[in-house]
Amino acid sequence: AGGDAAAHESLYSSLLRPGLAGPVHCHIAAFKADFDIGGVRANTLRVTSVGASDAPPSPREPFPRPRHPYKVLSHRDVEAEGIGASTFVADPRRPGAWTIVDRAAASPAGSPRGYAVTLGSFATTQVLPDEHPFVRAMPFSKYHLAVTAHHDHERRLTSPYVQYDGEEASGAQDLDRFLSDGESLLDADLVAWIAVGREHVVRQEDLPLVSNFGVAFSLQPWNFLPWNAAASGLPPSLSEAGAGD
Repeated sequence: AGGDAAAHESLYSSLLRPGLAGPVHCHIAAFKADFDIGGVRANTLRVTSVGASDAPPSPREPFPRPRHPYKVLSHRDVEAEGIGASTFVADPRRPGAWTIVDRAAASPAGSPRGYAVTLGSFATTQVLPDEHPFVRAMPFSKYHLAVTAHHDHERRLTSPYVQYDGEEASGAQDLDRFLSDGESLLDADLVAWIAVGREHVVRQEDLPLVSNFGVAFSLQPWNFLPWNAAASGLPPSLSEAGAGD
């Protein structure tokens, strides 16, 4: 009977000691970042993607030869909020950058000034189906990033009164409800909702204290500063161009 019970428990847990199991579970933390790039409330969500494309023939080559694909950048400004439109999950097979930019404020090189939301470590999202009571109560767990138009009454991602019951409480703080408005995100006051988490597959070494289990994200200047702020001084070319203003 003990063997059958252990085999059944191992479907959901790691067996740590005789009679002791650690169920698989998730740790997810979510944050609200209210952006006002350049001190103005006219920002846009710009998604940059890295891909591959066939190389065009070069007019400088007199004889055709086989050419290999090369890496290219593509940029798009997200026009409106919505599930699948302004929500994102990091995919190592499709790298790129998520940036909040002020399209009216350009760097000396002509790039819009902004900040990027970057993951600092591997982070998981929700593995349960969308209709699960937990996911319905905490839809932020489905995304690494979601961007919405700012509203004072959209204060947080969830509510302590809507947890695991799966009820659609009227007026609850619900990210999917924020996204359902479909409001414009072009040159608007934007809020980024950022969630990072890990599925905790328990191991014996977690006893008595869990360690090395962190996840992280950062908000990084993206063409906002003329130079790495950690560097001392500026090259003459940048200083002469007014980069230090």
